[in-house]
Amino acid sequence: MANTRITQGVIKPNEDYDVRHINATGVITATNLNLSGVLTYEDVTNVDSIGIITAREGVVSLGVVTATAFHGDGSNLTGVDSTALKDPAGNVKVQAQASGAVHTGISTFDTINVGSGVTIESNGQATFTGIVTFGSNSTTIGDNVINVGTALTLGHTQGLQFHTQNLHSAGFEINNINASGIITAAQFSGDGSNLENLPAGLGTALSSTQSSPLNKIYYTNTVLPVESTVTVDTPASASAAYTQYADISVGTGADLIISDGDDLIPDVLGLRPDGTFGGGALGRMRVDKIVGKDANSAVNFEKGIVVTGVVTATSFSGDGSSLTGITTVGGTRGVDFDDNVNITLGDSQDLLIYHEGGGGDNVIKNNVASKHLKILHNDGSAAAIFYNNTSVELYNSGNKKLETTSSGVTVTGTVAATAFTGDGSALTGTGVGSNTSINTSGIITATAFVGDFQPRNILINGSCAVSQRGTSFSGTGFTLDRYYVGSGDYSVAQVTDAPSNTGLTYSLRISRTANTTGYLTAQMIELPATGQAGQFYNGAKFTLSGYVKGTSGATIVPTLRFSTGTNGSNGSTFTRTEGAFTCNGSWQPFTFHFTVDENVGGSDKCVQFYFTFVTTATGQNVFFTGLQLEAGEVSTPFEHLNYADELRNCLRYYQKDLNRRAFWGSGNVSGRQFPVRFGVEMRDTPSISYYSTSIDSGSAVAYNITRQGYNFSMTGSGRFYEWAHTASAEL
Repeated sequence: MANTRITQGVIKPNEDYDVRHINATGVITATNLNLSGVLTYEDVTNVDSIGIITAREGVVSLGVVTATAFHGDGSNLTGVDSTALKDPAGNVKVQAQASGAVHTGISTFDTINVGSGVTIESNGQATFTGIVTFGSNSTTIGDNVINVGTALTLGHTQGLQFHTQNLHSAGFEINNINASGIITAAQFSGDGSNLENLPAGLGTALSSTQSSPLNKIYYTNTVLPVESTVTVDTPASASAAYTQYADISVGTGADLIISDGDDLIPDVLGLRPDGTFGGGALGRMRVDKIVGKDANSAVNFEKGIVVTGVVTATSFSGDGSSLTGITTVGGTRGVDFDDNVNITLGDSQDLLIYHEGGGGDNVIKNNVASKHLKILHNDGSAAAIFYNNTSVELYNSGNKKLETTSSGVTVTGTVAATAFTGDGSALTGTGVGSNTSINTSGIITATAFVGDFQPRNILINGSCAVSQRGTSFSGTGFTLDRYYVGSGDYSVAQVTDAPSNTGLTYSLRISRTANTTGYLTAQMIELPATGQAGQFYNGAKFTLSGYVKGTSGATIVPTLRFSTGTNGSNGSTFTRTEGAFTCNGSWQPFTFHFTVDENVGGSDKCVQFYFTFVTTATGQNVFFTGLQLEAGEVSTPFEHLNYADELRNCLRYYQKDLNRRAFWGSGNVSGRQFPVRFGVEMRDTPSISYYSTSIDSGSAVAYNITRQGYNFSMTGSGRFYEWAHTASAEL
């Protein structure tokens, strides 16, 4: 609405007026008085204002000044108690004192600063710098919880909580506790490997660093010292007391007492270096004396006692049957045993020595059926062996000389006696002196006789005396009669080198020119017929003996086997009891035993006997003589044959004319045949060759050859012819 200009006249209601000044002597009443400037009034009795009144010279009131708020300096007000703040009921809520202010009830602040060290904010946060001291009785915190950062919480329900680890009635979970004093608890659990000064369990870790493997490796000192008297008394529920210490050392004046019914096990981990690790059986207690716990009685070793060392006592009593390691008994007094009281040897009472009661015999008894009784020399070699319920063997220098059998005794060697009585029909190799004869009206039966009887030696020319082919040889082939050399790397000769006092003159020398292991020498032993074993039946036993001299260290072995002949096919070797023979540079006797352990083959004609070198050094020599192979298991003295008999045996296999045979005629003798008869029938139809001839013309020819001879003729014409032959029927 537009303002109305007031001129002379009356001011109408409900209209707006714009005036410059109003000077009134009476009351101006208006519902609202809007001023854009300043309302100035003087000497006014009452001012009723709904806005702010500004008094330039102050306000003097004789009555009550009522306002919703007072602002400005109130220091000159009087009648106002400035030391206390009261609630509407007149109750003092804040009372000022010389030492500060006392608040009663709840005071609300936005921020409270106490010096520079304490700040309390309206959001409930408080910051303290320095030491905070609470009352001497108790302090209650709202919600019953104190939080220190995000890591530590102290609450009524959860107790003390660090991160997620709680200290409350169910236990305390914490990563680390660093304490310089004593930590006391009803129980500790978890990893205690880094704890120090604890009673030793497994021991002390070699490293305190958890991640180090040495943290899981422990050591324990060897000795547990006991310097004052202690008593080991375990709870009734315990089976035994134990310690991992290997030694328990009881000091001077101290006692280690084990209560009745209790056990103490030293070295329970078995760590003593002279024991079995983990065995727990070799711990020691190092004491000067052991007595009963009352210090006056003897100790009762309930399960026995094992002593390493010497036990000295004024006397011993009780059962000593389980004592071991007793090397001397009795000293100068000896040990006495009653009749029928055994000296028992062996874990299973294997050997008993006792005297039978009632005037009986002295007895040494082998008490285990599967064992035997041996008497040994000081070098460990046998003197006698008593086989349980079977044979008895007696030895000399380690060689068996006598053995009992179910049918008698077998003696290896010579039996010397002033007289023999009884039946001697089964004796072998029995020699009768030159001034003694055997007179009998019965039959003498023997496996062999020495003298003018059937020859014992199966080998021919064992004396190496017959050598029709010559005295020196080289290359593969026959050498001395009946001996064959199987390698061209040997040179062979008949030499006059033989062992003394044997009746032998010649030997077969073989020199090795290369490191070969072929036949040293071999002899083919004729069988009765092809495929017929004769005395070489399966299971038959033979003994080979003779003399050998070889380069020191040279080693040889003999072999026997079936064969189809020289350079033929051979069977398996017969079982030989003895091993290889080593030469020492001098003449040595040898004996080997063989068992035929296969059947003769259908094409076999002989048994091949040969020696071979085991060693292979070039330049080694070996000599053989006195070779003898005989049936049975007993070696007898070499059987000497006169030269004529030995030669006759050789002629069965090879013959050689010593001089030419000759025929002279008065005219032409061409085409004529002249019979030649062998002095000894040969083994088989021989091959004839002529090593020396003298004829008019043509050549020498053998006709109608048989084992007994042949017919000689020449192919050309003439009046005479001379010849010398060789005939060979070797196997």
